[in-house]
Amino acid sequence: MRILSLAALMLTPLLVGCNQSDAKEVKPVKATPIYSLRGDVALKATPDPAPFATYPSKGHTLPRAFQNQPPLMPHNLYPITAKRNSCQSCHGRKAKADVPVTHPSHHLDDGSLNPAYNFCTQCHVPQADNRSPIVANDFVAPGYPD
Repeated sequence: MRILSLAALMLTPLLVGCNQSDAKEVKPVKATPIYSLRGDVALKATPDPAPFATYPSKGHTLPRAFQNQPPLMPHNLYPITAKRNSCQSCHGRKAKADVPVTHPSHHLDDGSLNPAYNFCTQCHVPQADNRSPIVANDFVAPGYPD
């Protein structure tokens, strides 16, 4: 029975036939250019590079967009690895720099930095003042600032 079913399956294309006269002519489709977040520049073209980021002068920070937003960094990124957090050289509890100290919620009871907060750039981002957003954002937090 299995052999008969297998033979029927194999012979069906031969009995039905592959009629090429029913095939429709395929017309080529004109390709549409693909654009990216870089703007209205075709991917094959090279856009002008963005200007280097500039940061606010010392002591000036941008206002927060909503309550409890992590503070923005008024400077460039510094290297952070699993073994060394460069942010703590200035913002650590024992640092002598005249800058805000890391929030107490980021520390363990013994005063050391909680490893869950080691990678500061998960929440804190640089606040370059000459950059425009890649994606438009008109977010306004309800009731903030009052």
